[in-house]
Amino acid sequence: MLACTRAAFWAVTFAVVAFPAAIATSAIVGAAVHVPVSVDAIVATHPVYLAPHPSLRSVWIIFYVIIGVWAVVQMLPESITDPFFAPLRPGMTLSMLCNSAMLTLVCNQLLWVALLVTLCNLALLYHLVWLVRVNTVEALAAAHERAARTQLASQLAVSVSAALLTVIWCAQLEACLLDAGWMPTDDFTIALIALIAAVASCAAYELADVLWAAITAWALLAIGSNQAGDTRWGCLDAICLACASGELSICTNGLPAPLGWAESCNNLNGSTACVLRTSPSVVNATVAGAAAVVGCLLAGIARAWVTVVSCSGTARAFASSTGGAQPPAAMLSFRPGLHSLTARLAEADRSHCDAADF
Repeated sequence: MLACTRAAFWAVTFAVVAFPAAIATSAIVGAAVHVPVSVDAIVATHPVYLAPHPSLRSVWIIFYVIIGVWAVVQMLPESITDPFFAPLRPGMTLSMLCNSAMLTLVCNQLLWVALLVTLCNLALLYHLVWLVRVNTVEALAAAHERAARTQLASQLAVSVSAALLTVIWCAQLEACLLDAGWMPTDDFTIALIALIAAVASCAAYELADVLWAAITAWALLAIGSNQAGDTRWGCLDAICLACASGELSICTNGLPAPLGWAESCNNLNGSTACVLRTSPSVVNATVAGAAAVVGCLLAGIARAWVTVVSCSGTARAFASSTGGAQPPAAMLSFRPGLHSLTARLAEADRSHCDAADF
């Protein structure tokens, strides 16, 4: 009974408190109301190489839709009694609260504290990815089973969060370094791009994680587009307009550009000069990183498909030799194994409850 009460508590807390709070915070920050400084102003006045193109903002719609679907799924009566969700709900709740805290801290120009919060959130999300660790292709192959569908929904929820936060943390790190007086170089940015691509490539190959791969490739190409074509990245008109929107420390610290913008903006006189050079090497790195992620995804899908075909053959052979009997679950467990988390929790008798307990 206690386990069921705890499960219901976390289910309601996520769906009614944490998730709506994250949406409300994003809406307030996006509209730049009741906040000292908008996120857009922070991004504009910290023109680091990992600053994404504004087109990447639409990815947040995908983020909240997927998280919203998971919020509904984990609230279903059959999900409340499902031990699979027990370790995920507290983590997802804390992750949403961390998102809200991070945005609030950024708008109050506490960039280093926001960086630490994002890092903690990222560590939590990587732990949740490890807990779920369901191969997308293998889950789709077993989608006729409810357990596979719920685990796939959970995989999508933690993947979209982890993929976005990985890119955000790297961009935050560069912004913090700029705020501290060091403009991140091309080489430093390329190293961070390699890190982002490496993490996504691992998820793409091991879990055939289409969503993680797609979001990472999208983000990398959006970063590259800020360094190529007709953008206002690093241009004084966009920077000084953001400086005029609020009291930003980087606009009043008296340091020379790009570590400070007071002198440049005071002598603007209608200039639209771009004081920072774009980097072709960063553009090439983003394209190479996106290509590597897509390549690993294709290899991961092929690898998972071979596993699915092999397991299907095992099932048919077992049924043929036993007169149509269903094979034991252990014979069909995919790597790392559909239902593995559910099985481990049930065996340990942690957080398991039945509908009759309500």
